[in-house]
Amino acid sequence: MEIGGGEANFHYFENDTDIAGSRPLLPSETDELKRLLDKIIPNLKENEKINFAYTDETSPIYQLLKSESKYWNNINPIKGTALGQEGNYWILDIRPGRIAKIKNGEGKEEEVTVPKPIDSYLQDLYTGITRAKKASIIISDKTPNVKQEEGTLALTINGI
Repeated sequence: MEIGGGEANFHYFENDTDIAGSRPLLPSETDELKRLLDKIIPNLKENEKINFAYTDETSPIYQLLKSESKYWNNINPIKGTALGQEGNYWILDIRPGRIAKIKNGEGKEEEVTVPKPIDSYLQDLYTGITRAKKASIIISDKTPNVKQEEGTLALTINGI
């Protein structure tokens, strides 16, 4: 992620049965998310769920997870921050803003994104990543750069 010229690097590993590390995905990569979840779900212990921190119930990721019971039944949805929560697996669909409904000049209701301070957004993102004991899936509007390194992937997201 680029913040004032910097970037965040994430390391990620997967084999035939599980994933580890932090894996950025675009919101449009729903098939890839399903593939990853299909690896994670068999590894969940009894009563264990995948934590899902989100900020927008209309996001494509939220809608996908909610629409398919095999995923939603294994999800612990958490609106907002991951603060105070821990778990083996996390999905972070946290945006640097929130959706609000306002009335425009014609009196019609429309949705707008209200910016969130970048330091608050980064704190929420960092908190979610560090709460994952095994793996986190980070939903980002920015395309990650992928580099293969001896059985692992190094992923970089440029430009929040």
